[in-house]
Amino acid sequence: MNHSLRNIGLLLVSILSASSTAMSQGHSIPGEPRSYSTIYSLGLEWDMEGDDDHDATCALSFRAQGEATWRQALDLFRVDYTPPDPVNGLSGEFSGFAGSVLFVEPDTIYDVRLELSDPDGGSEVRETVVTTFAVPEKPVDPVVYHVIPGSGGGTGASADPFLGIEFAQSQAAPGSVFNLHAGTYQGFDSGGEIQLNSPGTSDDFIVWQAAGDGAVVFGDPLRIAADFIWVEGIHIRGHVGVESEYGLRTYDTPEFVVITRNLFTDFYYSIALNHGGENWVITDNTIIGDKDVIGTPDGPPSYGGEGIELEHTSGHTVAYNSISRVADGV
Repeated sequence: MNHSLRNIGLLLVSILSASSTAMSQGHSIPGEPRSYSTIYSLGLEWDMEGDDDHDATCALSFRAQGEATWRQALDLFRVDYTPPDPVNGLSGEFSGFAGSVLFVEPDTIYDVRLELSDPDGGSEVRETVVTTFAVPEKPVDPVVYHVIPGSGGGTGASADPFLGIEFAQSQAAPGSVFNLHAGTYQGFDSGGEIQLNSPGTSDDFIVWQAAGDGAVVFGDPLRIAADFIWVEGIHIRGHVGVESEYGLRTYDTPEFVVITRNLFTDFYYSIALNHGGENWVITDNTIIGDKDVIGTPDGPPSYGGEGIELEHTSGHTVAYNSISRVADGV
């Protein structure tokens, strides 16, 4: 065989091999997009294989259904993520694109368009539909009860209020609004917590709110263990001089819980979704954390704990909270 022809053949094989290797490393292979929403935002993730050279981009546009014009959002961000500690619930890997659309309208259906572009190949356009949540509202036609501190009894009328939250909760149904009158309410379950475990519905929350005649204090931590619960105007107070780790925590991954206009004091973690929870609204609360300040005479004070710990949950709207004396706010 002619040496020149042989060399040309080897060169072609080398070129094809290099081209195949480059294609396998750079060519994008998109998976299925995933979408999320809150009241005022949309979230997008798009799994991707290939694109090892990370030169692919993904444009994001959106419009409310019925609108003719697409609006441009920020491009999705290229992400490679491997959880550091699968033993503690951080499992699975993610390689692809992620991003958000912010400041959209509540209770609205949006068309979303994703436009993948990769110089190495694999460009593609996908569209999906995402619906934002409505702003939660208290029951339109509530059944109103009155509650004072105590350990059982009463009819819930203003002249004969329920005695204590435990007994009041035994009478709860969707659409119940419990007006808590001034005083200190104590825990009643085996762990010394005030546990709210009677669920409402999407149309009829169960509401626990201050009646407006003086300070309403929960002298023990609060545990949320049901969906569609609304807590408003309560002072949830840790025990001064005693280590109080959690102010509010969860059981059974409660969804659609509203925590608003409350005061949390003297807890290491004031609000912690330690046993899960999705799609909460946490707004307009005042959180004052650690009792103990760690520091030196020559240095600034150092605080521990967290104001709001969402524990790898999603779908929440967290806004307008005042948080102080903690290591991490949210």
